[in-house]
Amino acid sequence: MKVSPGAAISDLVAALQEELRQGPGSWLAKAIASTLPADPGRFDAMETEGWEE
Repeated sequence: MKVSPGAAISDLVAALQEELRQGPGSWLAKAIASTLPADPGRFDAMETEGWEE
């Protein structure tokens, strides 16, 4: 999250809390997703459809 120099911490915390209440925005969703392990079944659909090289 980028903030302006001299920004009030209380305002930043309030903005972050509001975003969490509404559901994460794009930057927060990306940050959360980067901490999750890869879905072990992510290739199952491809295998079901068949694979050709």
